[in-house]
Amino acid sequence: MRPRMVFAAGLGAAALVAALFFCWTRVPGGALGLQMRGDRLVGILSSGFHLKRPEDTVVLLPSGQHRYDGTLLTITKEGASRNRAFHLSLDFANATPERMTTLGRALAEGRDLDNAIGLMVNEAAQSGANGSATPADEATLAATLEPLGLVAGTLRLQIGGTVALPSGQTRGNPLLATFKPPAWPVLVIGIDAADWDLINPLIGAGALPNLKALRDRGAWGTLRSMTPMLSPILWTTAATGRPPEDHGIMDFLMKDPATGAEVPISRLFRRVKSVWNIAGDFGLSTLTVAWWATWPAEAVIGEMITDRVSYSLFDFPSGGDQPGVVYPASLLPEVQRLKVDPEEISYEEVRAIIEIDQGQFERARLALDSPQGYSDPVCHLIRVLSSTQTYHAIAMKSLARRTPALSMVYYQGLDEVNHRFAQYAPPALRMTRDVPPPLVAAYAEAVSNFYRLQDRLIGDLVAAAGSRAVVMILSDHGFANGSERPLDVPPDVEGKPGLWHTADGILMVAGPPIRATHLAGQIGLLDIAPTLLALFGLPRAADMPGHALTDIFKTDAAPSTPGIDVASYEQIGEPLQPLSAAGASPQDEEMIAKLTALGYIQSGGETQRGTGTATYHVNAGHIFLSKNQLDRAGEEFERARAIAPNFEQPLLGLAQVEMMRGRPAAAIPFMEQAIKVSEIAQPNLLTRAALIYQRAGAPEQGIEFLQTLQLTGRKEAYRLTAIGLLRRDGSRDSAHQGPDTAHAHARD
Repeated sequence: MRPRMVFAAGLGAAALVAALFFCWTRVPGGALGLQMRGDRLVGILSSGFHLKRPEDTVVLLPSGQHRYDGTLLTITKEGASRNRAFHLSLDFANATPERMTTLGRALAEGRDLDNAIGLMVNEAAQSGANGSATPADEATLAATLEPLGLVAGTLRLQIGGTVALPSGQTRGNPLLATFKPPAWPVLVIGIDAADWDLINPLIGAGALPNLKALRDRGAWGTLRSMTPMLSPILWTTAATGRPPEDHGIMDFLMKDPATGAEVPISRLFRRVKSVWNIAGDFGLSTLTVAWWATWPAEAVIGEMITDRVSYSLFDFPSGGDQPGVVYPASLLPEVQRLKVDPEEISYEEVRAIIEIDQGQFERARLALDSPQGYSDPVCHLIRVLSSTQTYHAIAMKSLARRTPALSMVYYQGLDEVNHRFAQYAPPALRMTRDVPPPLVAAYAEAVSNFYRLQDRLIGDLVAAAGSRAVVMILSDHGFANGSERPLDVPPDVEGKPGLWHTADGILMVAGPPIRATHLAGQIGLLDIAPTLLALFGLPRAADMPGHALTDIFKTDAAPSTPGIDVASYEQIGEPLQPLSAAGASPQDEEMIAKLTALGYIQSGGETQRGTGTATYHVNAGHIFLSKNQLDRAGEEFERARAIAPNFEQPLLGLAQVEMMRGRPAAAIPFMEQAIKVSEIAQPNLLTRAALIYQRAGAPEQGIEFLQTLQLTGRKEAYRLTAIGLLRRDGSRDSAHQGPDTAHAHARD
């Protein structure tokens, strides 16, 4: 009995030790398990239960033969980028431990199996035949893939393929010939209207852990915006590295050159290449999700999900098959499955942003099918949430499938939430006094709560991109908050949404080659594209006014850039599709109604056939003003005035042109007309008018005009202030004149 008891006690002690130092894992039937300890393979597990250490990771592979299809990207000896399909079958039971280790590392990083296989096949192609995969070296590629478990005779490499060659010079281009793919993928996350003044306090409160982690380990600073601060203009500038007068995107609406009709902005108005075009010219795969002015989709090496899929302003019908919303078109069924319709947004999801009751939520749902519903903040928020969730789900699905060399994912929601709710943030502005107090309280934390949601989405994307990725987060501008908010102009006012935009946006870059530092220098939107090119080891082109932010890199970690001058990337690779028509869609009328309801565009006024809308020419005018090109600015403002005579913005632009020419007297008629036609009658226009009268030496004329206006409230206070400024100016003049003249001024 005693030996048997001792044996039993020994078994109990062994079980206790196993329980302390090991745990169970199960490999399901039809699978193999790779037991990884850090980056080391310690075991290949068959189906069933196995003991493992708590620190071990087990990743699963299919057992038996499995077929894989993908795309092979290579650079030929002539410097061309080649995109070709491959098909093969693998049996991991025949793979070598070394290749299984490499595969296990990729899967442990969070890559899906298809993505990991695609990377390994591409690596094999680059290691054989001097980096060129042609039908003749299919056998060489097969020999390279044999250690991965390649089933003999199953490799098929597509003959031909897509080849991108420099225009005019198809062979021997030195930049294409010397280019090497980057060592890391790049993930760009665009957050419209993100602002450090709100982010930093929320980070301090522990509300934004993912943004905090990126800021702490990366380079970050203030990204200066440009005038006019409107999203289509700014995001296109960031993506092209070219100023608006070059890239051609000037407004939310444009004129279709074929019909003269106003249509929402589209990719066909862009005149220059974006970074995803340039990346494709060098054989790099890309993913673009929701970026402004990408519809209709371009043919790219990778995937493009345009801004017409489920952007809350541009939306193709559920179940529809509108051409051009995605590339390749084969993605459309998947995109339709992932689309979150507004009706699917729950009360709990809305209540996480604003504190409303169930009845308010249900009333907002009833207005979802009407463009007029956008005037209701709750209805608008529901659409913002559905759009945000849709694009996020699509981006996550794409990144799970593969990690492209360049991914660019854009989120519009924060800007829209600011435009709807920023006036309610504590302390609520007086413009909300007609809103019931319970609603003011319900909306008070909307902007902060949406930042929390955005932070969670950023965390998802960063994890999906993997630890090797360089992550860049940027905004096109900031948004007025706290005491800098306009007191009299609501953020959703028609035709003037940019009045609440501020020039200070955000920039963060983090990743293996990036050092942790605060970027104190001047950074602009024109610097984004050159910096992305630098991450790929490509030089800035001479027609890009910005510069690469080389101080973000750790010492000796910056990619080497060939010492080759590039006049323009427009001369390398495939040319852009030329502008023929604006790509009108069945949803254009509804989109324009939505844009008008939200205040993004100016409604009313006469129109005429031309190349742009009134706001297009106003925006172009301000761009030329910023460059001190006064004649061209004046021409643009006059074009806008001809299209919309009762729109005050062209008149104010013409007044500014005359002031910059040193002719204040000539500016007076434009300013007076702007005040007369302004439906909002901004108070600061009155004090600006007083300044113009002063500089023209015409205080009496100013007093006479201001006395003809009949205003109330705060606007009346500004009118009286302006009159007071002019009376004071007139009194100063009279002090230098005779007593009779001074007495005459006193009688006035």
